[in-house]
Amino acid sequence: MRKQPVTRRQFLGRGIAAAGAISIGGALPANAREWEEYSARFDRSISDGLPTGPLRPNDETAWKAVAKNYSVTNKITNLENGYWGIMATPVLAEYQRLTEFINKENTSFARPRWSDTYRGLRDTVASFLNVSPNEITLTRGATEALQALIGGYNKLRAGDTVLYADLDYSEMKNAMRWLELRRGVKAVKLTFPEPTIDRPLQEADILRFYDTALSANQGTKLLL
Repeated sequence: MRKQPVTRRQFLGRGIAAAGAISIGGALPANAREWEEYSARFDRSISDGLPTGPLRPNDETAWKAVAKNYSVTNKITNLENGYWGIMATPVLAEYQRLTEFINKENTSFARPRWSDTYRGLRDTVASFLNVSPNEITLTRGATEALQALIGGYNKLRAGDTVLYADLDYSEMKNAMRWLELRRGVKAVKLTFPEPTIDRPLQEADILRFYDTALSANQGTKLLL
């Protein structure tokens, strides 16, 4: 039986802690054992200067400790880190080190070691999330992952219906429209009702909206 998966809150909490990790020297790990050791060394390095346990919204001292791990412009106050996914400075340093390593070693690493390295990393991620390795595919970001899922969905036939909403992410809407051009499906855009100050959208409204949309489009095979 699979262990209980990591919740989004737990995952983000670990991510905040990992922001303080130092760079680990040497080449990329080649197998699951080496990745576990790499992760353990990474984890042991995250405690210096960072708070332990859950971060409380009003704990300014703790949040200042986290903020020290990010070097950002002072031209704006960015409230949307998720748009670009700013790297913490130790993560950026490790990213740059590994990029330089791959650029230098190139085919001497890629041909004999890349497959084992990828499998080792995938096994480590699967263990972290308490899922099977065959449930994990590594991509460069959420946009690439969703593009692959939408474009590669193999249960669509010409004439099927796919639904997306006007409020969905623009690149994903493009991917759904791509299905119409390349796969011969009917891509239907749903338009959310405009909320007002007196009548903001509630969760029940959203569920009702999609229930109505699915009822009106009986041939729907994919919903964004």
